[in-house]
Amino acid sequence: MSMNWRGVRLAEKYHYLARIKPPHGKAHSFLKTMSVVRSDVVVLTLVGLMVFPAGVSAEPRLRCQVIQGGEIRALEFAPVKDPYNVEAIDIGRSFRFKAVVIGDVQRIDYIKIYTYYQSTRQSVLLHVAKYLKPSSEVAPSPDALTGVNYLYSPVLGRELQYGCALFEVAP
Repeated sequence: MSMNWRGVRLAEKYHYLARIKPPHGKAHSFLKTMSVVRSDVVVLTLVGLMVFPAGVSAEPRLRCQVIQGGEIRALEFAPVKDPYNVEAIDIGRSFRFKAVVIGDVQRIDYIKIYTYYQSTRQSVLLHVAKYLKPSSEVAPSPDALTGVNYLYSPVLGRELQYGCALFEVAP
């Protein structure tokens, strides 16, 4: 948004007055003028905060990097209210990966990460990790929340690696 003409004039007046020095013996009137300009700047700042609220925050996301069989996958998970609606994702033919982020855009209550081995008949739970009230970061390392985890299948010892980070994205 652009400022109205009065706002531009006040900004120019403030910058002009900030560069000049008070005339000798006239400091009182100069300081009085500066206090008027400062109050105008405060009003402009408050109007700017109403137009662009400071309360707009970034939304948390869980980003996981999963490596299995030389294939790297980047997975992203948004906060949900109901953990039972989150489905596991097939990783290769041997594993399934599920990350449940419980909370909302203001606060994450907890994160649970499940890793399953996919047998011929059913999925078998290999690993569960729980993180209570994690905090998000603007630019975290790829494994800032979990570190790197190494899991092995019970048959043939296939390896799965994953690391996750909770980060903020602009709305």
